[in-house]
Amino acid sequence: MVFKEEDLPMPGDLGIAEMSSVPGGAVASISTNERKVIFVAVCWLILITFIPYSIGWSFLPVYNEEKDVGISWSAPILSGAPFPLILMCLISPLFLHRVRNKTLFTGSLLLLAGTLLVTGSLHYISTTPTYPYLALAAAIATGTACGVIETTSFCALTSLFPNHLSISTALAELTLNMAIAIGPYLGSILHNAFGYLVAYVVPALVALLSVLLVAIWLPQVTDTSSPSEELSTKELLRAVVNPWIIFPAWHSCVCQILFKIPTPILSLYAEEQFGEGVVWSGMVLFAATTCLAVSAPLWGWITDQVSPFQVMLWSSIALPIVSLLVGPIPPLDPSESQIFIALCLVAVLVPPGCLPALAAMRQGYQIHNSTTHIPPRAASSLVSIYCASYPLGVFLGFTISGLMSKYLSFRYTNIFMTGVFLLETALCVLYCVVLMKRGRALHHLDTVIVLPGAKTNKE
Repeated sequence: MVFKEEDLPMPGDLGIAEMSSVPGGAVASISTNERKVIFVAVCWLILITFIPYSIGWSFLPVYNEEKDVGISWSAPILSGAPFPLILMCLISPLFLHRVRNKTLFTGSLLLLAGTLLVTGSLHYISTTPTYPYLALAAAIATGTACGVIETTSFCALTSLFPNHLSISTALAELTLNMAIAIGPYLGSILHNAFGYLVAYVVPALVALLSVLLVAIWLPQVTDTSSPSEELSTKELLRAVVNPWIIFPAWHSCVCQILFKIPTPILSLYAEEQFGEGVVWSGMVLFAATTCLAVSAPLWGWITDQVSPFQVMLWSSIALPIVSLLVGPIPPLDPSESQIFIALCLVAVLVPPGCLPALAAMRQGYQIHNSTTHIPPRAASSLVSIYCASYPLGVFLGFTISGLMSKYLSFRYTNIFMTGVFLLETALCVLYCVVLMKRGRALHHLDTVIVLPGAKTNKE
């Protein structure tokens, strides 16, 4: 039994005419223009969801200090959203294949809008002892809504654009990063001009208006998958939890960790080493994030043209080499321009480590389970794991950086983490070489993929 590329339903058995069992799936026929409209709608939903996710980052610590809440509560409130975001990404396969996409989007937007209105109204009880507890609960609800919308959106994109998986996810990731970057600036403007209440009411109203967008632009999808396609939870775990699938997601997470390590400690290092302040470090981080965002669609296009494993391999080799220049490694002397250039180069090399993960996970599923078909629930699970890898990497990067800065300088923190990443590089090389050796990794059009027990023509 030999499968060529055209036999494989890349990135899974989710052709446009068969996208009925995945959230965001399509109807029997859908035109290219309709798909483009839906793509814009999904990106808009990501944008208006993740702007509120980060809108309080700029003013909330100061506001809490003014209300005598203190920094001890600001940190839990700000970190209250990432945990449910990661959790919802991981548990969403339990319901993604059963609930219609419009229902998920509408419910999540209503939850988000209601949460934002409640958060804004907390201004009237900000001096009471219950304020920090309610604020933390609101942050958790916000993270829950964001997790459902993110996973549902990426499921929709994998269904709508099965042959352009990496470029479509790259554009969605670009939208998500833009939203997280816009949120703090928009929050500070609204808070300074109109106050705490308006800073949350405005995005709440936008979320409510976006419910109409969902009703108009997104098609209603009914799950028509046959009962034989359903996987039990035990079967799902057996099919999904394996190194072929988990490693690409973990590699994406580690790339995010390496990129986020310098963020919390760069300003202190710049002030001590060069006499530069927060403005310089902010400019450097903004430039690096811009490089990441601009290069992501290009890397997504490249990944769609070649094997995702090849792109992962190139990135895993180049990334630690460039990362050594951030410190930099002795005997090189640190300078402003050198750190600026090195961080921008690291940012450019992060997308090829992250974007191929979903395509690699889908091929890994097919290899591990000796099949060309990915059941709907398994397809949702792969997207969910992929979506969880990004916020997990960001959270771990900030946490590790904060902990290590107590014992190591900025320079040696980066050098140490680069050394750790070299171990990840060795694992990535081994992972990709093993797949290529077994004839399953490359997915050029003329590539033959032999499944276990298959016989080639030569045999």
